[in-house]
Amino acid sequence: MNPHVLRRVIFTPAVRIDGVLKCTGRVPTLAEATSWLATAAEAQPEES
Repeated sequence: MNPHVLRRVIFTPAVRIDGVLKCTGRVPTLAEATSWLATAAEAQPEES
């Protein structure tokens, strides 16, 4: 089976962040992408 189908990506382009499908079939807006990346960065544990 196609690896994209296994990851639930039916249309391209697609954006996945930390394994979560955020957008498929279109290019996200700058505001969307910025929000997703900021949320992902906040969720990451701080390195010591």
